[in-house]
Amino acid sequence: MNFPRQTTGGFSLIDVALASAILAFGLAGIYDLFLFGVHTLRAADDSAIANKNLVQRLDQVQRTPVWTNVTSPSYLGTLLATPITATTQNLSGLTQESITLSAVALPYASPTPSSTPSPTPTPAPFTVTRSGNTVVISPASAPSLAAAAAVTIKLNIQWQDRSGRSHTRELSTILSNAGTTR
Repeated sequence: MNFPRQTTGGFSLIDVALASAILAFGLAGIYDLFLFGVHTLRAADDSAIANKNLVQRLDQVQRTPVWTNVTSPSYLGTLLATPITATTQNLSGLTQESITLSAVALPYASPTPSSTPSPTPTPAPFTVTRSGNTVVISPASAPSLAAAAAVTIKLNIQWQDRSGRSHTRELSTILSNAGTTR
C-alpha cells in the first residue's frame, strides 16, 4: 500500500546552519561598528578637551594686564606650571604643553616714509614647555620680548589617546602691545 507523501513547511538543518552563520557575521559587523563609533567619540572628546585647553591658555595670556608679563619667559613658565582643571580631569594622556613667543617683524618707515620699508630687528624667539610638573624655558637665557610691538604666540598641546597614539594641536595668534594696555 502506498501512502501519499505528506510535506511539512519546516527548514532543514543546513538551512538553519546557513541562516545562523549569516546572522553571526551580521552581528559581528554591527559589534565592530559599535566599537569603532566608541573609539571615534573618545578621540573627538579628547580633541575637544585639547582645543578647550588651548583656548583657555590663550585667554590667560591675553588677559594678562601687563605687556612685560606677557612677553616674559619666567611669567609664562609660572602660567604653564598651573594645570588647567578641565584638562587634568579629562585629558589623562596629556604629555606636554608649550608656549612659543617670537617678536613680529613689523616694517617701519621712520624717520621718513620709504617705498621699501625694512623690518625692525627682532630678538630670538623662546619656548616655555611643561612636561608633567617640569617647566623648561629654552633657550635658558631667553630675553623678554617687551620691546617688541607685537608677538606671535604659538600654543601647543600633545597627548596620547587610550590606544597609545600621539596627537598634537596647535593654536597661534598675534598679540600686540597696544592690545594689552588697559
